[in-house]
Order: sequence, then structure tokens, then C-alpha cells
Amino acid sequence: MTTSVWPPRTRDRSALVHTYTDLLGWALFVGPDPVQPGVVEDAFTSNPNTVLLASCSSFDAVSISYSAAAEVLIRLERMELLVPCLLSGDTGTFLVKAGSGKHVASLGGVEVAAGGAARMVLPPTAGARWDTPPWRRSERAPVALHNADVVGPFLSGALRLYPLCSGTGEAT
Repeated sequence: MTTSVWPPRTRDRSALVHTYTDLLGWALFVGPDPVQPGVVEDAFTSNPNTVLLASCSSFDAVSISYSAAAEVLIRLERMELLVPCLLSGDTGTFLVKAGSGKHVASLGGVEVAAGGAARMVLPPTAGARWDTPPWRRSERAPVALHNADVVGPFLSGALRLYPLCSGTGEAT
């Protein structure tokens, strides 16, 4: 199914779910079980507090504190680098090429979720929103993911400014 509205909005569950599965090819989960788009929509209809998860098999999820993530986003924007970023609670999670998260895993304050068994919370889960979505806003196309070593200097700089911030853990 192609979403009727582009780009999808955080509150448009159906459009988001179909974008995740159809455009990005992500495996979705509600709890431990893999689910199809219709099941996700039913789950949110019956329980608005449903938590939608994606498998980190197509990307690595690099999580840092919200404060540090906000600083990274400013720096990336200045350099005109488009790196998908999800904000949820006190955490910002950047999506990078699968297998490249190991390049930043040793930075203090960074958590990396990688591989098919790892999961990441997605909108429309309550409290989760895309600051920079993994799709192009102007066309139905995914954003090409950067290697983590491209994002690493931005992470390092932001973590020097916000060394005492913690709270990573949205991506597991």
C-alpha cells in the first residue's frame, strides 16, 4: 500500500506503518512478536499505549542523551548532513549504516543497537517523534544512511559539552 499523504505525519499511524514496511522494508514488532501493518493498526486501536518497535537489521541505532542529540542535530544541519534522528523521552537516536555503529560504540554516553535481535522504539508510540525522518520529505524515497564514522565527530563534540547527561536506552 502506498500512503495517501506525503510525508507521513507522526499521528498518522497507518501512513507511518506503511512507510516503515513498504518504503523502508523494516520488520515491525509489537512486544516480542513480528507483526504486519494491519495488526499494528489494530493494536493501536485497542490500546493507544502500544509500543511499536523496529528490528535494527537494516541500520544501527546510535543513542545519546537528548541534550547531546540536540547539539548534534544543530551541527549536522550547519554541515547540511541529513542523518535520521528519533527523539523519545530523554534520548536521541541516530540511524547509521548497518554494521557501522561499532565506530562510535566506545564513546562514553553512546549506546549502539545493531542486528536483527536489537529493537528500536518508533512513532506512533507515545512520546516518540522523528526530528529527522529516514525518508525524504519531498518524495517517497528513503534517506541514504551515513557510516557512523561520519557522525562520530559530531557525537564526540556534543558529548564533551554534555558529559554528565545520561538516559540512553530507548534503543536496545
